[in-house]
Amino acid sequence: MWFPPIPPCSAGASVVEIAATETNERREIAGEGSLVSQFLVERYLPGMNLRAAKFSVARVTEQADRMAKEESSVARVHSAFVPSEEYMVCIFEAPSVELVREVNNRAGFPYDRVVEVIVVTPDGDTSDDRVVGSGQGR
Repeated sequence: MWFPPIPPCSAGASVVEIAATETNERREIAGEGSLVSQFLVERYLPGMNLRAAKFSVARVTEQADRMAKEESSVARVHSAFVPSEEYMVCIFEAPSVELVREVNNRAGFPYDRVVEVIVVTPDGDTSDDRVVGSGQGR
């Protein structure tokens, strides 16, 4: 299987951290004039099982929906749970990292880190119009 070259990372930096250092071109929420970015929320959840993960994701999604109706444009886009690692990641769209933290805090869903990311699709599209990295691979 062929994979495209990965740009070299500085010592100890992850691809997520590299992407998070980029300033995303933020897209506008239709009709609202608000700009949004995508954020990755990392969670290490000792003792979490799939049932509890589904409940927590539903709770944070409901809270995001309430906040969107009240005052803030924030939405949970995707979530992935790795039971063997007791680890979960969620992607949110929001105008700021503060709103992503707030929706998770209001929902009572603990997190370890929130970073802005550029989502990349298999066809090369990104949530950012710029090309990230160089052709230098490892």
